Amino acid sequence: MKILLLVTAFNSQTQAIYTKLKDLNHTLSVCFAINEQQMLQEIEAFEPKLILCPFLKSYLPASVYENYPTYIFHPAPRGDRGAYSLAYALQEPTKRWGVVVLRANSEYDGGDIYAEASFEVRKTYKASLYRQEVVSTSLKLLDELFENIENNRATPQILNPIHEPFTQAKRAIDWQRDTTQTIIDKIYLSDSLPGVLDEILGVECYLFGAWEEERLRGEPK
Repeated sequence: MKILLLVTAFNSQTQAIYTKLKDLNHTLSVCFAINEQQMLQEIEAFEPKLILCPFLKSYLPASVYENYPTYIFHPAPRGDRGAYSLAYALQEPTKRWGVVVLRANSEYDGGDIYAEASFEVRKTYKASLYRQEVVSTSLKLLDELFENIENNRATPQILNPIHEPFTQAKRAIDWQRDTTQTIIDKIYLSDSLPGVLDEILGVECYLFGAWEEERLRGEPK
């Protein structure tokens, strides 16, 4: 089958999906979502049977999803909509999370769901959860996705409100009030992107890779 991957970046998720589809002998092409004209030119030149979006951070124009069956991988369970899904999951904290594959339409993350599965949330930083649990769950969903597409079998998405942006104000550390664990949690849910913006010794910087010191003690920072 001719499948086009329409993506923001060729990240770990995209690489894993690409490799599995290649192993299944599908004919593949990768298109980066830069602008509508460029996307349409590349899509029309390749003439895919369907389009998969393993990692897409921008809205899709109607000219794409109305003319080509397009499916988006969203790293969240049914009813979760919008960006920052994993950050919100880690902030809760949530014990179980998931991945859905939904058909693109005019509603942001609002199309019918063609495949879904859940996973247990480890105590770890966001990028590790994405690169391991989210990626492995997405790979497992491919067979279910193709089967449900073939049989036209899907379930409606729950149209909950879209997440608010997870701003640096939400990530900010209160060094006088936050506990060590709270500080670590804030850094984990922002690691490896975008990081927690802070200031150390008068220098503005982003914080990553925090852990609890076992022996040394001192004032904050």
